[in-house]
Parts: sequence; C-alpha cells; structure tokens
Amino acid sequence: MFHVELKQRPNTSRAFNLTAEELSQRFLAPLRAGQTVTYDEREWEPDKTRLTIYEGRALGPEEIGMGRGWQNVMRSGTEVTEQMLSAAPARVERPAEVDRLKERVLGRLTAGPQTLAEVVEMADQLLPEARPSQRLSLAELTVWELLHEGTVELSGVAGREEWQRVLLGWEAWRQATTSSISLARSSSEANR
Repeated sequence: MFHVELKQRPNTSRAFNLTAEELSQRFLAPLRAGQTVTYDEREWEPDKTRLTIYEGRALGPEEIGMGRGWQNVMRSGTEVTEQMLSAAPARVERPAEVDRLKERVLGRLTAGPQTLAEVVEMADQLLPEARPSQRLSLAELTVWELLHEGTVELSGVAGREEWQRVLLGWEAWRQATTSSISLARSSSEANR
C-alpha cells in the first residue's frame, strides 16, 4: 500500500492505504502532467506542492485516527518518493485530436445537452481505427478540459469537486447514457 503527504504552505493533507493505480491516477499522473489536483477540499498546484510517498502495510482506522497516521506510516513504511516519481512517465502527451473533438462537442451542444455516450461516439467517429481505450480516453479528456474551462456543466452535479469525482469514476462512463453535459449558463448566455 502507498501513503501520500501533500504540502503546500501552510497546508498539509495526507492520503492513506492507496493502491499503485490509485496513487498514479489520483496524484502522480495529474501532478506530472502539470494539472492541479483537488484533494481534501483543497487545490494542490504542481509547482507549489511537495509530495512525499511511503510504501508499507495498510493501516487500520485506529492507526490513522487522532493524527497518528503519518507517524505510523513513517515508522512502518519506506519512503519511495523518488522511485515513484522517476517511474512515472515524464509527461502525458495531450492528443492533438482533443481540440478537434472539443469543437465537435461544442457545436452539438448548441442544439442541446449531449450524453457522455454521445461524446464517446464523436470520439469514435474522429478516431475509427484507434483502440477503444484511446477513444474513451479522448472523450474523457475532452469533457474534463471543457469542465475545467467552465465551458460546460455536468448534469445533476454541483461543484467542481463533485464533477471531478463523478467523471473520474467508472460508473459515469459505464452508464454513459445517463450522464450528460450542456453549455455552461455563462457560456450560453454570452452566445445570445
């Protein structure tokens, strides 16, 4: 298991009992890609955040409570920050097709909301020869960027932290016909 400490003066947050995949997806990949990470109701900027990673056994709730968690991590684990950072890819390449898909999505949104399944279908049309995982990744990255820009809103979801949780979860994509995006109110009002 992995345990993470994020420091950005004057704030410190910690995450315990992460799998390698959770560590990579939630912290390493976004920070290395230059993206802000939202965790523990704070935004952690890559150039201002000091990340510390320990590998060790899983801690029980009684070992984490009352502020004892990090001390237990340091006693029983091994710091692996440098190894984990050097093992992570230096920078995730942003596919050139993201901008093209954004244009298509925004064009369709002028006619009304689009489900995530419809965004995946647009990615499929744009990259018909690509692997399914690449097409899904393109759709997810496109929606992620549009939400971060404030250009679109995710239906039934209030606030940035909630839409990030929903969008990063498999359920939103597995049930892609139930989640939809629409132009943000400020964007649609500006276009009138």
